[in-house]
Amino acid sequence: MNSKSKLLILLFIATGLSIPDSVWAQMFSVGNNGRVFSPPTSAVVAGIEPFEFNFTGDPDQLESDQAPNYTFYDPVYRLRLEIPGFQLYGGYGRNLSESDNLNYLNIGLTLTGGMNMLTRPRFRLLVPLEINTEYTQVINNTVSDRNNEFRQSAILIGAGLGFSIQPADRIRITSRGLPMIGFSVSSQSGEGGVKYQIENRNRIYLDNLFGRTGLVFGVDFRFSDYNSEQNRFQYESFANSLMIGLSF
Repeated sequence: MNSKSKLLILLFIATGLSIPDSVWAQMFSVGNNGRVFSPPTSAVVAGIEPFEFNFTGDPDQLESDQAPNYTFYDPVYRLRLEIPGFQLYGGYGRNLSESDNLNYLNIGLTLTGGMNMLTRPRFRLLVPLEINTEYTQVINNTVSDRNNEFRQSAILIGAGLGFSIQPADRIRITSRGLPMIGFSVSSQSGEGGVKYQIENRNRIYLDNLFGRTGLVFGVDFRFSDYNSEQNRFQYESFANSLMIGLSF
């Protein structure tokens, strides 16, 4: 790829990320009488998700390395702050069975934007663009060897497809799905690998119910695959979140 092609790709990404979701929201703030009102542009949502964290490497090698298995099947509690241009999020879960004492923690930051593809008075089709960085750890309090703890820092980039519908003056429905790819590095050993991720976020906004404040309902799906160079850190996760919160 020549330098001109690289520059065009960087300009494409930078342009998309420079257009936050609040700009798109304003495009769909038109009532039946043509009056323009200002919908909320930010939201804070919380929820719970059935969460699966599965080991995908060689189990025989895992046993020979005397490394713990961090397979995890327990609810995770989520909190997200969604602001125009970026999102902050975190999740925490715990397993207190007789055989395991596992703790899951995930925190991250996502830069969001999009390229408009089709615009109608109450419908928009776009290509969402995102850059994501996050830290994930799964630790067993009974394991003394810290080098075997799952502590991964990742950075990913992705583009996908999204839409927004305004079926009524104060109701908005949005959805965006993105495949993402990037790198994940172990905080303990410094070794890493490729991380793949698929995300789908869906929101229903009931705008301006209490002045400028409204309600938000959401359903999220997320799949992550840690294709680490180290067998003991090869895991994949599945999560479906039910979210509720306030827009403002």
